[in-house]
Amino acid sequence: SSMDFVTIKYNWDGSRVWVKTYDGGGDDKATDIAFGPDGSVYVTGNSVQGGYDDFATVKYSAAGAEEWVAFYDGLNNVDDQAMAIAVDAEGSAYVTGPSYTAVGPGSETRFATVKYDSAGTEEWVARTSRNSAPAALALGASALYVTGWTAGDAGDADYATIAYDPGTGDTLWVRRDSGPAGSGDAAVGIAVGSDSSIWVAGSSDYDFKTLLYTPDGVQRKVVSYGGPGDDGMVAIAVDKANKVVVTGNT
Repeated sequence: SSMDFVTIKYNWDGSRVWVKTYDGGGDDKATDIAFGPDGSVYVTGNSVQGGYDDFATVKYSAAGAEEWVAFYDGLNNVDDQAMAIAVDAEGSAYVTGPSYTAVGPGSETRFATVKYDSAGTEEWVARTSRNSAPAALALGASALYVTGWTAGDAGDADYATIAYDPGTGDTLWVRRDSGPAGSGDAAVGIAVGSDSSIWVAGSSDYDFKTLLYTPDGVQRKVVSYGGPGDDGMVAIAVDKANKVVVTGNT
């Protein structure tokens, strides 16, 4: 009567190697997946605990054995919804998603980003103080980058991208980018090039907008695409030659 995570490993020919489910007791909805350096599999998503969603992150061995489950419950035991995960060369996992401050009127969301070591022990949590919500994250050579939207000064929404120190969770820099006054701007994807360039993709005033930052947060380029109607960005990828591909709906 409730939903569970399901994770399936396939061979190259499409045959199933293993199928694993995670049941946290209520509704559980997986949202993202990443590989560890040893072939282990990390799955994150949301698990209803105590009546509200918490981040739930599950680590499986390459053979499909469940190794650990870790939860994050933010402020006031209300909803926390994991959106994205990345895993570093040491097997540490970084999970981000919106974390609510309350239930009902007056509730806001915050960036909440959590680091777990390879054994599932929480090492740090970084939260923003402004109404905002992350959508994606990516690991660079010396920083963890998280992007999404934040409340703009004109009552609208702006892109928000934050660089964190992966070891400590300290904020290295924050960058906001806004479109026309009163427009809604929200980043949905981020990718790091082989030259450590940072590409942030999203939608601004119903057009695609892609930003390029240097590793120290200097904006170098803005690329927009507008179709005949409304356009909504979905995802971004960068190849080994630092060519960038974005996709979405128009």
